Amino acid sequence: MTPTDNVRPGISISIVTYNTWERTIKCIRSIMDGYVGGPYEILVLDNGVQPCPELTWPQHVQIHKSPKNVGFGAGHNANLLRASFDTFVILNPDVTLPGSTLQALAETVRSEGAVAAAPILVFPDGSEQLSFRSFPSLRTECARVVGADRKPDSRWSTLVRVPVGQGIVQVDQPAAAVLAVETEIMHRVGGFDTDFAMYFEDVDLCARLKSEGKILAISDHTAIHDGEGTAKSYRTATTFWIENSRRRYHRKFETGTRRTLILLATWISTLSHFVGAGLAAVISSGSQREVLFAKSRGYAAALASTVVGSDEYWRKQFLKN
Repeated sequence: MTPTDNVRPGISISIVTYNTWERTIKCIRSIMDGYVGGPYEILVLDNGVQPCPELTWPQHVQIHKSPKNVGFGAGHNANLLRASFDTFVILNPDVTLPGSTLQALAETVRSEGAVAAAPILVFPDGSEQLSFRSFPSLRTECARVVGADRKPDSRWSTLVRVPVGQGIVQVDQPAAAVLAVETEIMHRVGGFDTDFAMYFEDVDLCARLKSEGKILAISDHTAIHDGEGTAKSYRTATTFWIENSRRRYHRKFETGTRRTLILLATWISTLSHFVGAGLAAVISSGSQREVLFAKSRGYAAALASTVVGSDEYWRKQFLKN
C-alpha cells in the first residue's frame, strides 16, 4: 500500500460503519468530547445503504460513502490511504472510547517499542470482555470440536484473560474493535488482507504485525464495547463468515500434513456446532429458537462452501450491499 505523503505526529481514527449511524455518531462524539491530547482526524467509511444523517461535522471528521459494501478490512484500508497522522487507530462504531484511553494508545505505540496496542474492552455494564487471544492452533481447533475451547488461559483455548490494572502486557492478538497501529507499519504489512470478507481479518493482521514487533495490551485503560454491534441482526451471515474465514486463515498460514489436519479439525468443529445449534433450536422457543436456527443455517452454509461455490458466490450471498 502507498502511504499518504507527509504523515505527521497525531492520530488517524478509522471507523467502518454498516447501517449503524446511531452508534457511529455516539462513537464519534465520545472522541470529540473526551480527547484533548493533540491533533487527530476521524475517517469514516460508510458501507451501508442507510443515508448519512445530515449533520455538520468539523473539518477533522471526514465521511466517505462507499458505492458498495466492501467489507471491514477493505474499508479500513481505504481510510489508511487517507490517513494524515503517524498513529492509525482501528475503531468499531459500537465503541465508546475515553480520551485518556486514546492518548494512552498513541503514547504506547510511539514510546514502548510496540507496533500495535489495545485497551481492555468492557461491556456497557462494566463487566469483563474477553478481547485478547493467542493464535489458533491444531490443539485449539481440536478442542473446539467438543466445546473445550471456552475456558480462558487453558492450553485448549485461544482466549486470554488480561486483568485490569496489570500494566502493559505483551499479547498475540487483540480484537480489532480498538487497535492502535503505527501507520508506517500498517502500510508496510499491506493493511488488512481483503480476502477475509469478515472476521479473522484481525487475527491475520496481528499474525503479520507480530513479525514487525510487539503487540501490547494496556490493562490500565478501558473502552466500552457493545460486544456484538450489528452482528445480532445478521446471525446467519456472521456465523457463516466466522467459520469460512477460520478456514481461510489456516489455509494461509499452515502447510503440509499439519494444514490437512487443522482443516479437517475445523470442518468437524463446524459440523459439531451445526448439529448442536440445530438440536438446541428444536427444544427452544421464541426469539432464542430463531437465533439458534439462524446460526445453524450459517454453519450449514459454511460446510457447503467447502465443497461448492466460488468465493465470489458466497460473498454475494452473505456480504450484502
